[in-house]
Amino acid sequence: MNLDSLFSDQPVLETERLVLRRLNIYDAAEYHAVASDPLVSVHLKKGHHTGMDETLRFLETVQTKFTSRKAYNWGVVERESEMVIGRVNLFGFDPDNESGEMGFVISRAHWNKGLSTEAASMVLDYSFRTVKLNRVIARCNEENIGSERVMQKLGMQYEGLLRENVKINGQFINQKQYAIVKQNFNRKKEPANV
Repeated sequence: MNLDSLFSDQPVLETERLVLRRLNIYDAAEYHAVASDPLVSVHLKKGHHTGMDETLRFLETVQTKFTSRKAYNWGVVERESEMVIGRVNLFGFDPDNESGEMGFVISRAHWNKGLSTEAASMVLDYSFRTVKLNRVIARCNEENIGSERVMQKLGMQYEGLLRENVKINGQFINQKQYAIVKQNFNRKKEPANV
């Protein structure tokens, strides 16, 4: 596993429609627009951001986790508008088992355009090819059909229901866990033999 490639190189990942680059404090106003939407954050443990101070504290935590090499957060920038429209993160690293966890969030104005899948696919590719992970998991709340669909489009396999795994707004919530291993991701990327 090569975490130096992640935390030292600070990778910028690009697609035709997106640029993924390290999320930072200068993104506060744009990220606040994403994080303050109650519908975007309904499935997140901490809920939506109610003020800019909350977004700034969140971005400080992002920086602390980067410095301590616990998590890397890419800001998802739409090429056309040059605005931060979400984030994808990689965290929960297990060097012994060469694994990690991925999460993602995208602004409501950009739902149903394939952008979450596009961004998360780039992070998975980087995770397997450069960071040298063997396995990446992702979880979503049982009711979060949109995120579950993204995981399925990524080729992730359903592994099971984690009963009452997180507490959101005073209620324990079930989560679905999906995972993909390097071998299956690489197979998905290879052209079919004809």
